[in-house]
Amino acid sequence: MQIIYAIASLLLLAFANAADPAEPTGEPTGMPSTLPSSVPSNFPTNLPTIMPTFSTVVVMQFGVTQLLKNVSADDFSESDVAMTTFQETVADSTNTITSDDVSILSVTAINTNTSLRRRLDEDEGDATVIYNITVIVSDTNFTTVQGAYDSISVELLKNINDGNFTSTLQTLSAASSDDVFEDTTTDSATVSPPVQYAVA
Repeated sequence: MQIIYAIASLLLLAFANAADPAEPTGEPTGMPSTLPSSVPSNFPTNLPTIMPTFSTVVVMQFGVTQLLKNVSADDFSESDVAMTTFQETVADSTNTITSDDVSILSVTAINTNTSLRRRLDEDEGDATVIYNITVIVSDTNFTTVQGAYDSISVELLKNINDGNFTSTLQTLSAASSDDVFEDTTTDSATVSPPVQYAVA
């Protein structure tokens, strides 16, 4: 009986030693302990950008009504050079748009006593010019339509009010050898709210 117990003890000891894990070698192996998974994770590897982007072509348009003094409305509206000069002046007064973004809709003489008297002498008076500014916002650095409108309209009105628009208009007019705006000044304008539309 004692022999049987001795044999059983030896067997248990042998199994116990076999179950013990091997001691680590202390040296790293050249292979990873686990192979990389071929299944994609549910989380993106890169964080999303903070700045939003436009998924479609977004266009913004607003109107401007501007008062011009000492100008012939007929000479203005009938001269392609004068029309181009005015468009370039608007563009230069915003630092954002180009002359192609400016569409002149109408040039109308203002029938005041002063303007009538000037017309009799010089065929010049005051005039109102109405034009649209159209911007493809998705092609600019602006992230919202409102941001584009605020920046462009504020910059334009500032240059009109402080006289920079007048200086640019007269300078460009002289450079074009067209005297339509030779004595023209402007210091007043209003803008309409923006209209937004998307192009697929």
